[in-house]
Amino acid sequence: MKRFFLLIVSLILVISLKAQVHFGAIFSDNMVLQAGMPIKIWGHGASGEVVTVFLDSQHITTTTDNTGKWEIEFSQMEYGDAITLKAVGRSNKVELKNIVVGDVWLCSGQSNMAMTINGAGGQVYNYKNEESNANYPMIRMFNVKPNLSADVGVDVEGEWDICSPETVSDFSAVAYFFARKIYKETGIPIGIINSSWGGTDIETWISVDAFKKLPEYYRDKYKDAENYGVDVVLQKNEDNRSAFIEAVSSDIGIEEQWYKPSHNTDSWKLMQQPQEWSGTELESFDGVVWFKYEFSLSDAYA
Repeated sequence: MKRFFLLIVSLILVISLKAQVHFGAIFSDNMVLQAGMPIKIWGHGASGEVVTVFLDSQHITTTTDNTGKWEIEFSQMEYGDAITLKAVGRSNKVELKNIVVGDVWLCSGQSNMAMTINGAGGQVYNYKNEESNANYPMIRMFNVKPNLSADVGVDVEGEWDICSPETVSDFSAVAYFFARKIYKETGIPIGIINSSWGGTDIETWISVDAFKKLPEYYRDKYKDAENYGVDVVLQKNEDNRSAFIEAVSSDIGIEEQWYKPSHNTDSWKLMQQPQEWSGTELESFDGVVWFKYEFSLSDAYA
């Protein structure tokens, strides 16, 4: 009985939280709104709920649709310092602070855009100096958390960070240097939305409806996603990943200790490196390849 009661309480809490008025994830403290253009604001609440949104001196009242979504459009604003954004519903209100009006840029790409100032992808030249001097409170960045979906209108995940020596390490390096240059030249608040994912093809960023309009040549690579759905492809990728990890963990080279200098490699073939493997006998190989290279060191370097 206790478990049943706790389950009911949990369900009520989840439903209550979903019913409360909230902004879309792109709207948070410290964000940058685009100047000189109408400003669209959106979020969710209970179906049919009356929501009043305040943006600085402006306010608009609207009603959520049958899915709970609401969207409004404020008049354009000029470049400026901190303002507040507030949404008031029937049972709660949400207030966002330290919002500035400036120029917002979308930065997207593969690993070269995803690489941070000092993170898992490596470090930029003289990164310690870059970090210590990154005191630019009018530069803010929103890092979109990578996510897959074939549906439109799916909300993003992330938050706006103010550029400082404590936060800049996680900023896209390319986006940061771009934003810094623009800010130094204009003095205008700069917002960066960084939506990058290493190794992704351009096709994977295109909506399903737009993708279907492409010639068959471009669509053939992703025919499984079209025919069977994204979830099927994701499961296939996960199965392949698990099989690869298992193959690596049981690699014969590790078991037979090929890494030891005493291992006989007379039967191994020669191969020039580096080079692309297309056109070689490894072109269609999927697995683990071992290479051995001999070189000499002077006593001083040794």
